[in-house]
Amino acid sequence: MKWILILAAVLFSSICHAATLSYADSLTIDSAALAEKREFYIKLPDSYSENPQRKYPVLYVLHGQWDTLPAVATLTLLDNEIPEFIVVGVQSRGPELRPASDEATSRQTPFARFLDKELVPHIEKHYRVAPYKILSGHSNSGRFVMNSWLDDGKDFSAYYAFSPSMEDGVINSRAKAIPNQILRKRAPLAVTIASEGDHMQVPFTELAKELLPPSLGNTTFKRFPEQTHSTSRHASLMFALQTTFSGWTPSYQVKVGGFAGLKQHYTELNERFGFYTEIPLETLQRLSAHHGMSDAEDADENLALIIEYGIEQKADNAEAFIEVVDYMNNNDLKAGGARVLKNVCRVVPSNKACQLASKSAR
Repeated sequence: MKWILILAAVLFSSICHAATLSYADSLTIDSAALAEKREFYIKLPDSYSENPQRKYPVLYVLHGQWDTLPAVATLTLLDNEIPEFIVVGVQSRGPELRPASDEATSRQTPFARFLDKELVPHIEKHYRVAPYKILSGHSNSGRFVMNSWLDDGKDFSAYYAFSPSMEDGVINSRAKAIPNQILRKRAPLAVTIASEGDHMQVPFTELAKELLPPSLGNTTFKRFPEQTHSTSRHASLMFALQTTFSGWTPSYQVKVGGFAGLKQHYTELNERFGFYTEIPLETLQRLSAHHGMSDAEDADENLALIIEYGIEQKADNAEAFIEVVDYMNNNDLKAGGARVLKNVCRVVPSNKACQLASKSAR
């Protein structure tokens, strides 16, 4: 029966529109910590305005003046493989990302106070955010992420440090001084490195093998020898997100095994990450086609549950299922299209397509 879902994917590839990639909005915030107005960038998910009750996780991207657009592009490529995010690009500059001395922590810097006490609370006050946020940085902002994780490692739900500047040995010295039993209690940390010189490779290797080994249970390291220091940002973020949200997309067996199992998959995701996520409409469309064409005993039951769920999430989703009906009818799958239409009309008899079908049947 796998061919049915594959056929559905082919049939509806033209109605599952890719999200329009647009850059982020540029805003400013008055910062007492920095004694200036600081610019930041925000990109809301495409579904943000359509779901006024839904809350979204947040990805905070340091060096936002350069790295916001690559982050938005990466998230777009991972559509449906990970949750939708609010992206906040944090404008940041080299010197402000380092503590005043090797002994000081990043928490003592004006920039850290700006991030923790001003910008994050501002985002949480003015936008619908879920209690899940990631801090991401590259190069010297990756070093800031490392320092933040070593300082406490609990302010964010996950930390991503890409090709972090560690050549002076300070990060490794700090990691060596903290007992493993304390490090294990911190949020997950992903660290990557590109094709760098020994000044970067040596501390990375020491960190990965000796100081923060995978045996801690919350650290992940990855080399990208084919990437340069600059180009590694995209590959690194994709790797980190796919690692964090491994298992987000249900398997083929879960998708076609029945609606109850599919719904349970997303319930478990909600419990695992602490925020609510819906079954994507594209998945519901394809499964409605699958069950509409299936001769399995439970096909009608699953088809009814899928359409009920989709329309319950959003009334306008009825039109998305009507699109499925139209494409099935146009591809000589009229029996399956009729089954889908029947279930749509059972839930929304006032739908225009249902009214037309009712008149034609008289």
